[in-house]
Amino acid sequence: MKRSSNPNLQRYALNSGNSIVDINSANRTERYTCLSCGGEMVVKQGEVRQWHFAHKALSPHCSYESYLHRLAKRKIHEWFYNTNQLQLVFSSSQSHRCSQMGNDCIWWESVSGHCKNHQVYQWSAKYDLKKYYNSCDIEREYKGFRADLFIYGENRSDEESIFIEICVKHPCTQEKVDSGIRIIEMVIESEADIDSICNSSEIREGEHIKLYNFRAKPRIIVFNNKKLYKFILSSGNTASFSEVDCKTYANRHDRSIFELTSDHRFFEINYGQSAIYFIYQVGMAAAHNRDYPVRDCFLCRYHRRTVEERLSIFCCLYKQLGAADKYCKSTKALECKVYRVDKELCNAIEEKIRYDSVDIWEKKNEF
Repeated sequence: MKRSSNPNLQRYALNSGNSIVDINSANRTERYTCLSCGGEMVVKQGEVRQWHFAHKALSPHCSYESYLHRLAKRKIHEWFYNTNQLQLVFSSSQSHRCSQMGNDCIWWESVSGHCKNHQVYQWSAKYDLKKYYNSCDIEREYKGFRADLFIYGENRSDEESIFIEICVKHPCTQEKVDSGIRIIEMVIESEADIDSICNSSEIREGEHIKLYNFRAKPRIIVFNNKKLYKFILSSGNTASFSEVDCKTYANRHDRSIFELTSDHRFFEINYGQSAIYFIYQVGMAAAHNRDYPVRDCFLCRYHRRTVEERLSIFCCLYKQLGAADKYCKSTKALECKVYRVDKELCNAIEEKIRYDSVDIWEKKNEF
C-alpha cells in the first residue's frame, strides 16, 4: 500500500465514546468526529494516499494548529496516567570550591565571585515526577493563569504545582513565565512530536522542551587544599622552591627572610617579546627589587635564552670571558665580573606580579 507523507493529514479522531482513535485502528462503520471543531470525520484508508481522517464537510472554524493543540493535551494527559515513571531531566551545575571561599582569602576573586581554582561542571538533574505528582487536569486555572495541563500531588501544595503548556504556534507569555510558576513548555509542530513525547519516559530539556522556573541548587563539592608554589629566600641568600597549598603556605621556614607564593608555577612576562619565567626566577627578581643582595644569571642583562629550551639561558659574553661552557650555572653570577642587573626585566616582572594573585612575605616587616 503506497502512502504519502503529507504532514497536515489528521491521523487521529474521536469515536462515539469520546476516546482518541488512530486511523490504523479505525472502522469505516463507526462515527468519528474532529478533535478541533467536532465535525464529522470520514475514514480514508485507500491504496494511494496516507491513511487519515478527513472532514465530511469543511469547517471555517477548524485548523490543523488547533487540532494539534487539542490532540497534544489529550494524548499527554493520557500518557501522564499510563506511565509509571516520568523523568524530568534538565541541566544544572556542580561547583568545586574551597571551604574558605570568600573568607578574606587572597586566592578568592571578589569580582568574579569565585576562587581562582574554582571549577564549574554541568550535570543533568533528573527527577521522577510521578514520585511527587499523581494528578493531571486539562485546562485548569491557577493564580489568574490557565494551564493547558495542571500537574499536582495530593501531598504537595499548589505552590509546587507544574503547568504543561502546549506551544503549536504561540509560546508562553512573558507574564506567565515571570509569575514564578514552574512551566514545562512543549513545542509541537506535528503529530510525530506528540508521539515522540508519549513514547518516552523522559521530559528532557532541549529544543522542543523549554523549562521555566526550574533550577536545581548547584552541587558544591568542598575541597581544602589549593595547590600553590613558593619561592623561599633564606638567610645567607640561598634560594629554593617548594610546592605548598592554600592552607599551609603561611607556615614560614625557620631561616626564611623572604617568600613569594603564587598559584602560577610559570609566568608569561612581556619583556621585548613574550617569555616564560619560572616562579624561582620571578622570586629572585622580586627579592632584588626589594633590595635583597641576590644575584642570578637570568637577572643579568647579558643572559640569552636557547631556542630549544625556553628555561635554559646562556651568557652572550662567554667567548669574551673565555668560558668553556656558555650555559649559566646558579653560582656563576656570584663571581662574574661583568654581571649587570637587567632593570627593565626586573621592572617587567614587578609589573606582572602586581596584578597577579601573589603573596609576598618579608621577615623584616614582622619586627
